[in-house]
Amino acid sequence: RLVCNNVNCKEKKIAEIVHFVSSLEIMDLSEKRIEQLLDCGVINGISDLYKINEEDFKKIPKSGDVLAKKLFKQIQASKKTKLDKFMAALGIAGGSRKWKKIIEAGFNSIEKILNLKKEEISEIKTFADKSAEVLFNSLNTKKDLIKDLLDCGFTFEKIEENGNKLEGLSFCITGPLSEKREVIEERIIKNGGKAASSV
Repeated sequence: RLVCNNVNCKEKKIAEIVHFVSSLEIMDLSEKRIEQLLDCGVINGISDLYKINEEDFKKIPKSGDVLAKKLFKQIQASKKTKLDKFMAALGIAGGSRKWKKIIEAGFNSIEKILNLKKEEISEIKTFADKSAEVLFNSLNTKKDLIKDLLDCGFTFEKIEENGNKLEGLSFCITGPLSEKREVIEERIIKNGGKAASSV
């Protein structure tokens, strides 16, 4: 597998922005338009999309007031989203399914995610030490971008919880059970605890 490590690689930037835009369902910002915005120097990365105004979108060839207004409105609207959707959009190793697991395990705010430790990820069900390390390292490469996007006004839909009676406690469910393991783990998480995969 070939990996480009050039941070200024145009193709890499386009791929990252396209993934982010499609993940957040910004429908009218196509790959071609993203490339045109890069070529005319309007943007240089993901967060720049949230720093430009309607007039900047008119620099896209064959665009006008209607398209510029539509793109600006869609991009601004995308700043309110789900936390797992946002994390997956960043292209961090693991994808949406892994981030749902992390959030369900009690790391249900961007502040908690930014302070995640590799050992805490390893304790979450379905995470092996290797996959936890890969995700942790990938997350660290995106922290500056996350903070930049938060400064641009990103907010996340509130995740409903039943309470925090078990906050700070970790539980490993083993042996015969009166209910399904998933049901018990979900109850623990909703009350602020963590469901660990091993002791």
